[in-house]
Amino acid sequence: MSKKISNIYNNKLKYMLLNCTENATKGPIVPEMYLRARVRLFASMHRFHLCGKKASVEVEHLYAIPYSRYYTLREMLVSTEQEIEADEDDEILKQTFRDMMSNKVHVSSESLENTFFKEIEALKSPEIFKKYKELDYRIHHQELNEDEKLRFIECTAETDIFLAKKLGGDAQKFMSKKESILKFMQDYRFVNGWITAGGIALFTLTSSFVGMMN
Repeated sequence: MSKKISNIYNNKLKYMLLNCTENATKGPIVPEMYLRARVRLFASMHRFHLCGKKASVEVEHLYAIPYSRYYTLREMLVSTEQEIEADEDDEILKQTFRDMMSNKVHVSSESLENTFFKEIEALKSPEIFKKYKELDYRIHHQELNEDEKLRFIECTAETDIFLAKKLGGDAQKFMSKKESILKFMQDYRFVNGWITAGGIALFTLTSSFVGMMN
């Protein structure tokens, strides 16, 4: 039974990771859809965390989600001069969020959210921290005006490559060789009518091609 449950979480996490990677790879081609997808990603932070804890496959890069969320808030506030750009150590920030997502099981979304904001609170003055809380609330409750929506897209898009690389790498751990090759071909527009199951199987047996996936 436990194996069956872990397989359910494996599949959930796999598809969530793939959806996020797809959105980050395409970028804001359709701004409203991109905005909604990124807000959903930030709001799903606890779901990613819980699935990561219950899946049988260990993932390493879920910290990219809170990092992107924090980065987006910070850049929005800096860009409107509500905060002065600080000299923060990027690697320490990433490690902080890595610990948050992997070292403890947060049984509720509220627990994880509280930890997320405690980390921000430790970096900011009370006045600036309040702005982070207010902006995050308005983002998740769809209260941004049109200028703020554009600013959100511009700021969060700066983490697209990071999200695609890190979460895409985690997603690969759940995929068979055949799935990985098919995704590679789709991403690089190699999929056309001539692709058959036999053709994919041939690529699967070609070690040099598989090496491109690693």
